[in-house]
Amino acid sequence: MDGVFSSVYRQSGSEPGIGGYDLMSPLDQVLAFDYEHIGKADHLVLYRPGSRKVSILRNRNGKFSPVYQQGEGGKGIGGYDLASSADSIFAYDLEGTGRLEYLALYRPGTGTFWLLKNHRGDFSPVYREGDPGCGIGGFDLASADDRAFACSSGKKGIPSQIALYRPGSGIFWIVKTGVQTA
Repeated sequence: MDGVFSSVYRQSGSEPGIGGYDLMSPLDQVLAFDYEHIGKADHLVLYRPGSRKVSILRNRNGKFSPVYQQGEGGKGIGGYDLASSADSIFAYDLEGTGRLEYLALYRPGTGTFWLLKNHRGDFSPVYREGDPGCGIGGFDLASADDRAFACSSGKKGIPSQIALYRPGSGIFWIVKTGVQTA
């Protein structure tokens, strides 16, 4: 590695955004996701908290196209409505396989936390704590400042645990499922 980076994809000009998702709101978020369950986070999840808008894009030879799409005022994904501007999503490895093939969705300040499984484009909850809810693993997600992400505290480096923290409070937790398969 020479420390030099060059672009492999670049979009600018008359067609903003990527794969039909315009990225015109400062609320827009993007993350990588293993949609095909092959150990590669090679799809992009784009969403706009508070609008119910979400798209999952695949890349085929530099051309991005949706494999899942809900526009403004849509249904969200897997029953999770994405109706709050506080909503956040991250990719997660529930089964300890090394594949970021689940989507974790949460709403800070409400205790809401969901895990969605993808089966051929049909997303369904495998864990659902409603609004209001009690969070996950004892962490209540009761503060609007709460944040979460996938992590690993083991030797294998598999992100099958969830880190949760509350900025400004010193609170930091790591939780895991009791159903580790690897």
